[in-house]
Amino acid sequence: MITDTLKNKFPRRPWDNFEKYALIYQDRFFKRLVSQEKRPHRLLGHNGIKYLLHTLKRSKDLYRGVIDSMNLINPPLAYLAARAHFETTSAVVYFYSFLAKFYAEGVSYEELESILKRLQLGCKSKMFKKRSPKMSDAVNGVTLVETVDKLFDTIEGKKRPEGEKLFMSFYEILSERCHPNYAALTMGCRTNGGVVDYFENLEFTDADIAHIVNAMMVSCEVFLHYYDKSFKLLRDNEETPHLISFCC
Repeated sequence: MITDTLKNKFPRRPWDNFEKYALIYQDRFFKRLVSQEKRPHRLLGHNGIKYLLHTLKRSKDLYRGVIDSMNLINPPLAYLAARAHFETTSAVVYFYSFLAKFYAEGVSYEELESILKRLQLGCKSKMFKKRSPKMSDAVNGVTLVETVDKLFDTIEGKKRPEGEKLFMSFYEILSERCHPNYAALTMGCRTNGGVVDYFENLEFTDADIAHIVNAMMVSCEVFLHYYDKSFKLLRDNEETPHLISFCC
């Protein structure tokens, strides 16, 4: 987990709360999915659970990637992993929003099936699409992130102004450090008049740690909440595959 060196350098950060997600992820982790012996009358349970397990694995790996990047004192990689974690969280929320609508008879089975196909087999690369005709057009990343704030607005019963979108605000901060913009290009540099110093090794600032840790705690909470809700909806309403926690 987080090294003592980093914890001692930034003692104000909620490290215990940040590290707790390792066990929470592990509690939900399955090592194997086995299809039902008899084909169910519809495949939503199988395909939905399979998609959720894919997202859980990716979310867990990215969480670990943020920790590894922090321990290696590599701010750019930590920001990149945190941003990718936000997009994975958003994808699960996007799936949940349509799944809940389906069970409330707000969208058709065909519409939900199309959404799930885009999430599971979505692709932007023309080369990949040419190699595999089964690939579908991926859902835009910003569209996924916007879904989270729309769901928050629905829960709160009011629409927040653009500048007050909680999830998007975190995502934009992370993105500024990932794109070749001012915030990213000036990492590890110091300007004094007409002199610019470029440091051989990057260091985390207190602001870096605050941005990354706070953003990741929000993303982990949202991911796990809507992962669990989606998982329960499928288990309660569909025929689902066998899941194995321990295997050789």
